[in-house]
Amino acid sequence: MKKVLAIITAIGVGLAVVIAYFLRPLLDPMLELLLQWGIILGSVAALVGIINLLITHWHKIRQKKEHFVFSFVVLLSFALSFMGGIVLGPQDETYIRWLAALQVPIEVSLMALLALTLTYAGFQFFRMRGWTPLSLAFGISALLFLILDIGFFQALELPFVNQIIEFLEHLPLAGGRGILIGISLGALLTGLRVLFGVERHYGE
Repeated sequence: MKKVLAIITAIGVGLAVVIAYFLRPLLDPMLELLLQWGIILGSVAALVGIINLLITHWHKIRQKKEHFVFSFVVLLSFALSFMGGIVLGPQDETYIRWLAALQVPIEVSLMALLALTLTYAGFQFFRMRGWTPLSLAFGISALLFLILDIGFFQALELPFVNQIIEFLEHLPLAGGRGILIGISLGALLTGLRVLFGVERHYGE
């Protein structure tokens, strides 16, 4: 019974949002109310996830599992960040600079790891595919945009080179739009699966 109720609720809310969207501005109040409920539920889910993360790390510290020191660092960082936001406020410049001093090095480290991972994946791609037109195009484009990001050609300050660079810098936008279209189609397909009751993870 609970599974059936969850499925009916999900389908009903999804249909209500779709109908309210196509009957705007007549049903704008209902659409705004449903979106506010969604934001509240999402916030509660995020809060539950944070609490679960903290409890998990606390258990690792208590049981002194392997690498439990990292769990201690996570809890200490969270406590300092949370207390700083409570005492100073999230809009305080000192608090924002302090968070940036912690966050930026972490993001840079993750980007470095991502670069190494992508480089390794590129070598694996060449090893598995061989020297095919597709692999050559991939390798040449990767090297070309790497050199462009370094700024070697921009330092030449030649008019025709700058025009070519400007044209090449617009090429990734087409790929980015293609990725966004793919994400949109995937979200649309998932939404249709929920509306038709095919996607039932929430009822498990």
